[in-house]
Amino acid sequence: MLATNEDYQSGDQVVADRNAVADWARRHILPGEIVCFGAPFVEGLDPETYRVVQLNDFTATAGATYDHAWVTSGLDRGDLNQVAWRLYHVVRPGGTLLLTVPFGVSQVGGERAFYPGVLRRLIGPLFDIGDLLVLDDHIVLVGQRRDEPIGAPTSYLDPEERAFFAHDKRLHARIAEQARQLVESGARFRSMEARSEQLRAELRRVSRELTD
Repeated sequence: MLATNEDYQSGDQVVADRNAVADWARRHILPGEIVCFGAPFVEGLDPETYRVVQLNDFTATAGATYDHAWVTSGLDRGDLNQVAWRLYHVVRPGGTLLLTVPFGVSQVGGERAFYPGVLRRLIGPLFDIGDLLVLDDHIVLVGQRRDEPIGAPTSYLDPEERAFFAHDKRLHARIAEQARQLVESGARFRSMEARSEQLRAELRRVSRELTD
């Protein structure tokens, strides 16, 4: 199932269950040696079937290759094109790439955003993408390493994506401002509540004095 530009706005393929990403990855992961970047959902994997190598940096592979790669973080830092090439070289021919990234700018922030089209241009030349969809607030992708690249990875936003990106940033800025206002309102309410309690205590004291 492929996500289209229309899905960015309609949200038709967004799944509300936040466990969906983990469930999706477990269904797609294949037996073998898996190098993981980030914090994958490896609980429950049979250690006799899967050998998991955990790395925190794409540059830490030291020329080693693996049957599969599972990426849950790191694409929001550094040069995306270089990271794509590193993933290509770390996965053996015919191996599988599982990738999850935040959808849009909700978690990435700054001037970088991920949409399905961005990942097709970034990953598609190096891996044959078999599945790419939106689950909750993440995009998930599974692809098979190509024997030979069919082009160079690129990570630009097309005009439609750039327009949606600008809209997305404005929306998140408004949400952040509303959250700030809620925090300030909460602080004012707590201050007024404390002042009210002080006045009630003073009223009780005066009442006792009048009745003595």
